[in-house]
Amino acid sequence: MKSIATAILMVLLLTACFNFNGPSMDFRIMNHTSYSIDTLRIGSHDHATVNTHSMIAVNDTLLSTLDMSVLTADGAYALYIRFDNDSVFQKSFGYYTNGYPLEERIDIRILPDTLIISAQF
Repeated sequence: MKSIATAILMVLLLTACFNFNGPSMDFRIMNHTSYSIDTLRIGSHDHATVNTHSMIAVNDTLLSTLDMSVLTADGAYALYIRFDNDSVFQKSFGYYTNGYPLEERIDIRILPDTLIISAQF
């Protein structure tokens, strides 16, 4: 009976620590400009995995989870934004190692004249 209880406990511990979905990165993107975002793409610098979103209103917040299970090397994130006034902004930022993010979430605040990127550990 003791060995059965030990085996059940071991299985529970092993499955509780295992992520069945693979690595992913959560982004919270806030549009604090006076223009709507027509297109927003966020992904790996080599475009192996990319999320594309459209029509993000002024003062709206978008939550995006990037599937990183296809990545096997080190790299950075890439952000592409096209506003409804046809202006475009691109930025590389952050770092992941062997396809695994270092942070739990990255917050991106898009302001009229700057971009604030903060990592949440």
